[in-house]
Amino acid sequence: MEEWKWYEKPLRILDFIPPGPGKYEQTDIAREMKHRAELGFNAEHLEVMDVASGASNIFYFDSDCALEKRKDMLKEYTVQCRKNGIHSFIYVNVHWAAENVVKRYPEWVERLPDGSIITASYGVGAYHCVNSPFKDWTVRVLQDLAKYDIDGIFLDGPIFNEKGCFCDSCRRKYEGRYGYPLDERVLTDRKKLVDYIEFKKTCIAEFVRDCYQALKACNERLILYMNSVGLNPNRHCSRDNNLTIPHQDLLGAEGGFLGGNLTKLPIFKPAMSAKLLETQADGKPTIIFIAGRMGGGWNRMLLPPAETVIVHAESVANGAGTWYGIYTENSYDPRMETVRELYRFLQRNETYYTRTKSAARIAMVWSYATGNYYHSSSEETDFTALKLREEQDEKSDARASLVGWYDMLIRNQIVFDLIDDYYLANKDLSRYEVVILPNVSCMSDKEIEKIRSYVANGGNIIATFDTSLYDEFGYRRDDLPLKDVFGINRVVKKELLKKDHLFVERSDAYMKEIDDSFIAAPYYSMYVEPNANAEKHLTFREKMSSVYADVPDPIPYPVLVKNRYGRGQSVYIAGTIGQMYHDFHLIPYKRLAANVLDDLTGRDVVVHAEVDSVQVELREKDDVWLLHVINYTGGMARPIDKVIPLRDIRIELFRDAVSARSLALEKELPLEHRQGSVAFVLPELAIYDVIVLPKARLNA
Repeated sequence: MEEWKWYEKPLRILDFIPPGPGKYEQTDIAREMKHRAELGFNAEHLEVMDVASGASNIFYFDSDCALEKRKDMLKEYTVQCRKNGIHSFIYVNVHWAAENVVKRYPEWVERLPDGSIITASYGVGAYHCVNSPFKDWTVRVLQDLAKYDIDGIFLDGPIFNEKGCFCDSCRRKYEGRYGYPLDERVLTDRKKLVDYIEFKKTCIAEFVRDCYQALKACNERLILYMNSVGLNPNRHCSRDNNLTIPHQDLLGAEGGFLGGNLTKLPIFKPAMSAKLLETQADGKPTIIFIAGRMGGGWNRMLLPPAETVIVHAESVANGAGTWYGIYTENSYDPRMETVRELYRFLQRNETYYTRTKSAARIAMVWSYATGNYYHSSSEETDFTALKLREEQDEKSDARASLVGWYDMLIRNQIVFDLIDDYYLANKDLSRYEVVILPNVSCMSDKEIEKIRSYVANGGNIIATFDTSLYDEFGYRRDDLPLKDVFGINRVVKKELLKKDHLFVERSDAYMKEIDDSFIAAPYYSMYVEPNANAEKHLTFREKMSSVYADVPDPIPYPVLVKNRYGRGQSVYIAGTIGQMYHDFHLIPYKRLAANVLDDLTGRDVVVHAEVDSVQVELREKDDVWLLHVINYTGGMARPIDKVIPLRDIRIELFRDAVSARSLALEKELPLEHRQGSVAFVLPELAIYDVIVLPKARLNA
C-alpha cells in the first residue's frame, strides 16, 4: 500500500495571531498546545516573528537576522507540537515591512516611478520587494528556522503592488531582461505593460523557487508553501499559481476570508477558490484559508456558528484542507465549540476526505487574461484594495460574469470544476463533456485552437457575449475567431441594453419551466447573424425609446445559437447572462442555464427540495461516490445567524451504487435502484452532510 505523506492527509491548520511582545512571552505553551489539539487541529502556523504593525524583525527564535531577539519560544513550541501531534509551519511574512524595517533597510521596499515608497494597504509600513536584498535575508532566515524541529514554512506573500515596483533592484533586473529602461511608461504603454506584468509574475516565482531550494537543501523533508492568488485578476498582486506551484508542496489561498459587507460577498466564495486551486495544483494538496473573524476592522468578533460551518463545508467538500485564523484572545471563546464539533466530524470521517477527486463532467473557465487585460471587478484582500466595476459601453465584467454563472449552476445543483486559461491552453479537456466560457473575452490562438479541436472531437461548449474577441493581451480582433464553432456568419454590432426585453416564444425548447412573458435583455449584448444550419432560440427586440413606451417588435438577431461542429456542439449566448444574474438574480436566466446544460449533457444529481439554496459536490475515492450536500438556507441576511434545517430531501444520483449512508446522521438510507441512477431520501439536512455510496461492481 502506498504510504501517504503527512501533509497529503486532510490538514486542519490553526493560526492564533499572538499578542504583542512581552505578553506573548508569558504564554503557557504546554497548556495552549494541549488545548489546540483538543479542538481538533493537526497543524499550526506558528508565529514567532512580530507582525503587529508589519514584519518588525523582532524574533522569538535564534537568528542573527533579527533586529531584536526575544525569548526563544520556538524551541518549546516544537517540543509541545510533537507531544500533541501537531505539525508546525513557521509563518514568515514576506510582503509587509514595518516602519522600523523601512527606516533600517530602505532598499528593501517597493517604490513608485518617482522613487517614493508605496504605503502598504494596512495603513502603515511598506511592501517588501522580492528583487531587493530582502530575498537574500529571507533565505538566511529560512536556513536558521530549518535548524529547529519544524515541519515546514508558510510564506505570507510575496506580492507586487499594482503600482510598482520601480526600486533600483527592479530597474536593473528589468532592463537587463527586456533591454529598455523601467520607468512610468510601462504603466501606460500597452506593449510595455504586458512585459511589466509578466516580469513581476516571473520575479515572484523566482523568489519562491529560491526559498524552496534553500529550504530543501537544509532538510529535504521540510515543506514550503505561500499565500497564493484566488479567483481575482492577478495583475493586482502579480502572483501566478501556475508559475509557483512547481516550487510549493501545497497550494493555498484566502478563499475563506469573509471580510467587509457579506451581503455583497458570494456565500460560495470558499468553494470557488477550492475548485480553482484543485485544477491548478497538479495533484498537490490544497488549503483554503478561513478567517474565523468578521473582518472589516472588527477582528476579534467571530463569525456566527452557521457561517463558520458553511465556510468549512464549502472548502472540504471540494477537496481542500483548511487553515483557521483568529486572535489568541478568542482561543477560549464559546464559538470555538462549533469548531471543535466540526473538526471531530472531520476527524471521524478522515478517510472520506483523503485523496479524493472531483467526479465533475463539466468545467467552467476563469480567465486571468480577461481579468487582467479586458475588464473585471476584484474583491478586497489583505494585499489589494477593493476594485469597483466601472460602467463601460462595450466591455462586461469578467469576474461578475463567472460568479453569476457559478451561482446559477449551484442553485441548479450542477456538478462542475473550475479551470483557468492556463489549463485551457495546456491540459487535456477530454474528461469534460461540457466547457463553459462565461465571457472569456481574451483568448490566445492556442486556446482558440484547443476549443475548436475539443468541439470537433465531440466536446460541447457554452460561450457568451464576446468570448474570443480579444487576444490574450486585450487587443481586439477584427472578428470572432470562434464564429465557425458558434454557428455565426458575422457580428453585426455590440449593444448596451439597459431597459429592454427579449422576445419570448413559449414553445421554444429552452423555455422549459420558464413562464415569463417578458425577460430582461442582458445589459451587454451582441447582435449576430447565424448561419443557415444553426438553431436559433429567443430573439432581441428593437431598443425601447423609454421605459414607458410600447414594447417594440422583435428583430432577427437570436439570443441563443446552437450549432453542431464536427462531432460536438456549441451553444452561443449573445449576452452577459452571468453578469445579469450576478447583479439581479433573474430567475429565467437560472432556468435557461439549466435547460441548456440538460440539452448538452444531462445531470449528475437531481435534488428535490423546497428551496434552491442546496449545494452539491460529487467526488469519488476508490470504490465509493461521495456526495457532499450543503444547506445555506438562512433568514435572508448575511452573516447567517441560523440555517433552516431541511427535511425529506429526495436526491437522485445518476451513478450506480449499492447503498447509501449519511455521515452526519450516522445511518443507512434506503436506496431505490433505477435505470442508470439511484435515489434516496435524506431525512434531515442541518447544514452539511456527506452521503457515502459504494460503487456497484461490474462483476457483482
